[in-house]
Amino acid sequence: MGELFLEIYKTTGQSTFLEYARKAANALIYGQHPMGGWHYFIDFDKPGLEHWYSDTASRYIIGWEEYRHFYENCTYDDNVTQGATRFLLRLYMETLEAAYLPPLRKALDFILISQYPNGGWPQRYPLRYEFAHDGFPDYTSFYTLNDGAMNSIIDVLLEAYQALGNEEYLEAARRGGDFFMIAQGPEGHAAWTDQFDMSLQPATGRTHEPASF
Repeated sequence: MGELFLEIYKTTGQSTFLEYARKAANALIYGQHPMGGWHYFIDFDKPGLEHWYSDTASRYIIGWEEYRHFYENCTYDDNVTQGATRFLLRLYMETLEAAYLPPLRKALDFILISQYPNGGWPQRYPLRYEFAHDGFPDYTSFYTLNDGAMNSIIDVLLEAYQALGNEEYLEAARRGGDFFMIAQGPEGHAAWTDQFDMSLQPATGRTHEPASF
C-alpha cells in the first residue's frame, strides 16, 4: 500500500497520497525488529501477537507448520523484509527526509549481516533451530530460494547500491549471485530447490514441500 500511495503521488503530484505513504512507512518503522528486518505482520498490541500464536496458530494443521510457532525474528518469506526495505528506500529517495534514513540503513545492514559466507540467505534471521516438527528439522535456517526470497533480496541490494552508492550492497548482491551458481544441481538436475540444507542438498520445508529440484 505504501508503494501504491507513493506511485500515485509521483503520477498525480497530489500531496495527500504522499502523506498516506508516510503513514505506511511510520507503521513499518514502528514494527521494525531491533535487528532491522520485519516479521510477517505488526501487532500494535505487541503482547497480543504471542497470544495469537499460542491460542490460534498453534492449532493449524499440516501445511501451515511455520505458523504454529512464534519465532519472534524476521523473515524473507513472501517478500516481507525485502518489500519493506524497498519501500523505505524509494520513499527516502523521493523525499530525502532524514527521518527515513536510519531505519532504511538498519534494514540494509540486516540484509548484510544475515547473509551466509557463501552468499546465500536463510528464510529467517536471527537464526532459530527450536521448531522441529513432523519428523523434520527446523528448516528456517536453511538457504531459502522459495517464493523468490533470494532473488528479491538481490534486487533490493542492487537498487540500494544504485541509489546510495554503498559498495557493500553491490558486493553482497554479487555473492548472492555466486550462491545461485554453487547451489545449482548437477548435470541432468541442473535446477534449484525451495531450500537447501547446510550441505547444499535439497531439503524438505513444510510437509507438502518434499526435497526435490
